[in-house]
Amino acid sequence: MHKVAALVGLLVINAISVLGQKNSVSAYSQYGLGDLQWVTNGRSFALGGMTIGQYNPLFFNIDNPATLSALDLTTFDFGLNTSIYKISNQQNPSGLRNYSTNFSHLKFAIPVYKGQTISFGYMPYSFIGYDIRTLEENQDPLPKVLYRFTGSGGFNQAFLAVGSRPLKGLSFGLTFKYLFGDKERLNYVIPDLTNALNTRQKSTVRIDGFVYNAGLTYQLKLAERKELVIAGIFSPSIQLGAEYTDVQYSHSGGDFGNPVDTFSQSMAEAKVTYPLQWGGAITYQQYSTNHVIPVLTAGAEMRYIKGSELVMPIEGSTWQNNMRFAAGVSLLPRFFFPNLERSTNYFNRLEYRLGAFYETGIINIQNQNISQLGMTFGLALPLRIRGLAPGEVKYNHINIGIVAGRRGTTTGNLIQEDYLRFHFGVTLNDKWFIKYKYR
Repeated sequence: MHKVAALVGLLVINAISVLGQKNSVSAYSQYGLGDLQWVTNGRSFALGGMTIGQYNPLFFNIDNPATLSALDLTTFDFGLNTSIYKISNQQNPSGLRNYSTNFSHLKFAIPVYKGQTISFGYMPYSFIGYDIRTLEENQDPLPKVLYRFTGSGGFNQAFLAVGSRPLKGLSFGLTFKYLFGDKERLNYVIPDLTNALNTRQKSTVRIDGFVYNAGLTYQLKLAERKELVIAGIFSPSIQLGAEYTDVQYSHSGGDFGNPVDTFSQSMAEAKVTYPLQWGGAITYQQYSTNHVIPVLTAGAEMRYIKGSELVMPIEGSTWQNNMRFAAGVSLLPRFFFPNLERSTNYFNRLEYRLGAFYETGIINIQNQNISQLGMTFGLALPLRIRGLAPGEVKYNHINIGIVAGRRGTTTGNLIQEDYLRFHFGVTLNDKWFIKYKYR
């Protein structure tokens, strides 16, 4: 137990340090609300990002809050991501290397009654971070001009979720989220002249407000210890409060010189529409008499976000409607194959996860959809627990995963991002409020 506590403490310390690092290096994060984060736990990370139909007693998500009703144990879930990028276009086909590290999620879930669970926590909704430079070559006597576009920020969500199973096989849930954050953009125009003043535009948009999503699951029994989970989610369009500032001024001394004269300044309040979303999933699950979670899971899901509803202050509409498809499979060899039930090989106790995903593209540039696709793989590594008291139930897992993905295209000199993203997290499950008959 002390080792697990030390591991959690180390992860939290790392998460605090991560907050000061680059969360995104994607040029596409400049559009809309930024680079969306779909995944809500280490298991869904390795299953292609599937969340809607993942009805699991140990690994939970709040994307579909109805799945919370599967939990019988108090659960803590925490994760971090690190990404390595190769960024290329037609002018630079060999590409540039970059990296980012970000916090994934911090979640708690507490069963209050059989089939009734509440959850709360904190997760990023999106990340913003980019630095784009373009040099304009001109003929004498016109000087060269450097255009630089940078951005930072992102949006986060604190949530409270409730999942309930009022009837056998039927569950529903609600997640209430407080969405907040900001987006800062700096645009520079720097002519290559000794005595020329440079110009800079700084715009900041701050958004906050409450949103919610609802979920539903139905477990259709196929045979003994075999079921089909049919699930759906819905989140309506909601108006959020926003305020923005936009300042344009001249300055001297390169990118970060001293301001000389402000020639434009505006500040106002506005409304931003949080886009409508819906999705559906179907998942096959097979159980064993010797383990609480499915020993075989295979599923697929689709989700839709009406990105065209989003109109940001200053920049306007930069998103379009997007579809996301995902599929995945997981396997626990020791409990799936009868001949391995007595195996002591640790690798037979791992949960192996494999998945894939495809997005049609929430951004369109030069009539090109900036689509995204990838393959995922991961493992759940169980930690041995010693010295359990009578009635105690504990499960501890380390979750690791990797995504190999691609976003964008080099067609029309657009940017293509090839990336490897690594996930590391822990899931701790414990039975609280044990009433001992003997001490």
